[in-house]
Amino acid sequence: VGLSPRLVVFDTAARAADDPPRQEADRRAYVGDRRSSAGAAGDSWEADPADVAGSRQMPPGLRFDGRPQLAARFAGTGGGKSLLLNGHIDVVPSEPRDRWTSDPNTAEVRDGNLYGRGTCDMKGGVACMVFAAEVLARLGVRLRGDLIVNTITDEESSGAGGLAAVRHGVRADAGIVPEPTAFEVWVACRGSLTPTFTVTGRPGHAEMAQPHSRDGGAGTAIEKMGAVVPR
Repeated sequence: VGLSPRLVVFDTAARAADDPPRQEADRRAYVGDRRSSAGAAGDSWEADPADVAGSRQMPPGLRFDGRPQLAARFAGTGGGKSLLLNGHIDVVPSEPRDRWTSDPNTAEVRDGNLYGRGTCDMKGGVACMVFAAEVLARLGVRLRGDLIVNTITDEESSGAGGLAAVRHGVRADAGIVPEPTAFEVWVACRGSLTPTFTVTGRPGHAEMAQPHSRDGGAGTAIEKMGAVVPR
């Protein structure tokens, strides 16, 4: 069984903050064993909720019990820049299950395509980055800089795993996320931002003629918001 089909077997569906762990720890153990066999130094941890505090993207009560993050480091020979390979192991839920022609947690090859929950987003990508690092190690190819293979949880629901990894100290000079977007290679990501905009209006009586808002008349904040949020 290949690596992609093996990862599909683990139930790592996205969850609400109060859901119990699924098979994230089993998946971590499996990849961790492969990492050790390839000679990488490993760092596996369950993030503390405080690691993601201060971000409004994080749902209240989110915990990481039973949902470890993983960073495997293949040491470079020295003098080069580091490279991060990053991927999330959670997947969107498989409901409605009756719409599937095969078990979503059992990978199946049909007509040359691999079917199963997460084969595209993004257990297939995780398999690619893990396998690439293993091949380099097997061939004795060492990059000048460190190669870090990082798998995270909770991308689908909040982005908590990525934030937890950054605050844990996962760093690199460059990064590759092998998640397909229209099956194309993209050189940048817009990221995620949750700002607060305050747009003020000015009240006025509906039965009284008003000068233009620029001249001190009534003005609606709803119309002004159109300048902040493009239609």
